[in-house]
Amino acid sequence: MQRLTDNLSAFVHLDSGEFVLHKHRTNLAVYLKDFLEKNMLFLEQNNIHVSYQAEVDDIEINLDVSQMDRVFANLLENTVKYRNKNESVVLLCLQGTIDGEMAEIEFLDDGPVIKTRQLAHILTVFTGEAKLEQSPKMEADWGLPL
Repeated sequence: MQRLTDNLSAFVHLDSGEFVLHKHRTNLAVYLKDFLEKNMLFLEQNNIHVSYQAEVDDIEINLDVSQMDRVFANLLENTVKYRNKNESVVLLCLQGTIDGEMAEIEFLDDGPVIKTRQLAHILTVFTGEAKLEQSPKMEADWGLPL
């Protein structure tokens, strides 16, 4: 719970300008490959099978690597936390335009999904502001979208 509070607090500080990002010019394809290599032990120990695809390999952006590591680590932890079997498949895709004007990283896993009608209430449910009327199983299927 403390980590959750700290993470939500970080978003407030980021929005108010109090949180400083340490951005460096980073090649996204190289970053993603490095992240997967650094986390290979976690992936193996948790039976996560990653398929990495890159349509482009030369997109560079200004990126705070340590904060992006936190985002992807959280996604992987949630893959394990909310799955309903002992292994997971993750698809990680890097897409972008040839001129480097647009980049998109897509992270998909084979775990439970949030139903469309529930999306409007996800932050309220996530922060505990609403009374949950769903079953405990339903609660476990929810997460915070990025």
